[in-house]
Amino acid sequence: MQASPDDRFMVPVGGLTNNKELGISRGRLSLKRHSSRGFGAANYLKERIRNAIDRKIRILQPPNAWQAVVQGAVMKGLAQASPSHLTQVRIQNRRARKHYGTRCNRDYDETLHGHLRDKRRWSGLYGCYRVNVMKYIVLRGDVVSETDPYCLSFVSTGLVSDVRINNIQQNIYADGTSSVAPVEHNDNTKLLCRVEADVSHIPEAQFNRRQGQDGQAYYELEYELEARVHSASTEYTLVCNNQRYNTVTAEYV
Repeated sequence: MQASPDDRFMVPVGGLTNNKELGISRGRLSLKRHSSRGFGAANYLKERIRNAIDRKIRILQPPNAWQAVVQGAVMKGLAQASPSHLTQVRIQNRRARKHYGTRCNRDYDETLHGHLRDKRRWSGLYGCYRVNVMKYIVLRGDVVSETDPYCLSFVSTGLVSDVRINNIQQNIYADGTSSVAPVEHNDNTKLLCRVEADVSHIPEAQFNRRQGQDGQAYYELEYELEARVHSASTEYTLVCNNQRYNTVTAEYV
């Protein structure tokens, strides 16, 4: 059953005295649905905006926008009810709600990857077995920094005799179900977004070359995945040869 504009929602505000004018009673703040402007989550509004502007502009609709609205309303209520004590209300730190990471190939380790033995693949370049596993940016429960970026390093490789490296990409996954971050991608790790970089303009002479353990020549292109956490979203960017490529904005961690 859909809520009406006059329906009320109760938000816990423990420690505040009763204030009928502000809607505070027994440690709860009463908010009407229309006061929170919940229309921002409607697909109808999203499609109307999409049809009204250039299709090249991406329309974002954060999945947790309602939480930010409620938090803002609570802070306003605290300021009005007890302005002299507002300085006591502070967010000391933020913790990640989910595990956030990407996939990459790593040297196979029987101790860590024994359950993935059937999925390992021999690498002619490194002369050992490799396996595709998760590499995490931040783990669920970790304190999150909004000041310093999170950076993960990667190397894209390919045979010189094959087509040169023209594109690099990383899929970003989120897992809000698993208590312990899974070693490999599974049903709980959901695709959040994809970041890509067109590196076709980089001259082949700038690629690192090395001889593999199999005697063949390989290209190596080093790059980084950078994640920057902001107050309401997270930005993911690929950085290669000190050049920053397209940035993708996704949900706040």
